[in-house]
Amino acid sequence: MGLWSSVLFTSFFDIRADRREGVLELVVGSPTSLLTTLSIRTFTNVLVGAISLFLSIALVASLFHFVPPRENTLLILISTLLLLVAFWCMGLFLAHWQAMSRLSSYVVNYLELPLIIFAGFAFPGELLPVWAQWIGYALPVSWALKSLKAAYQPVTDLSAIMTYWVLSAGISCIVFIITVAMSKRVNKMICVTGELSSL
Repeated sequence: MGLWSSVLFTSFFDIRADRREGVLELVVGSPTSLLTTLSIRTFTNVLVGAISLFLSIALVASLFHFVPPRENTLLILISTLLLLVAFWCMGLFLAHWQAMSRLSSYVVNYLELPLIIFAGFAFPGELLPVWAQWIGYALPVSWALKSLKAAYQPVTDLSAIMTYWVLSAGISCIVFIITVAMSKRVNKMICVTGELSSL
């Protein structure tokens, strides 16, 4: 939940901070594309936010004497990597969403809790109504989280974990493709208008 909150607000409001501090023109006018700049920023946001994830795991391990199954180390690492990639794709999408429309800032504050619920951070998504579970199915982090939970179990279903991996990676790719299309549209808007009012 800490990772999601970090990615949500830092990635989304990066462009607004650039505008406020007067460096947006330099960011957009630099040879590096806006997509690359936001990708790197979102990546660092994910890494900083991941500190809370790793601290939580360490705290649980120390308080409850939990030891992850050693034979599942590779599964845990891959699942964690896919979780971070899913967060990166969603953060990058949110960063471009702010670039597409300033009105999106009115909506972002309401995204934190619903995603925590739909993706199954706070409790298993299977406890939700069926219509709410379908919302969770559209989120790459929910599948990565399922794979991570399964990998921490002493008895693992490898085929289920691999299915979760494929779904998480596939939805992350879809989100990334949508983000690239958004980035191209933002660049086109800047070229056509010759101004940064669209950002």
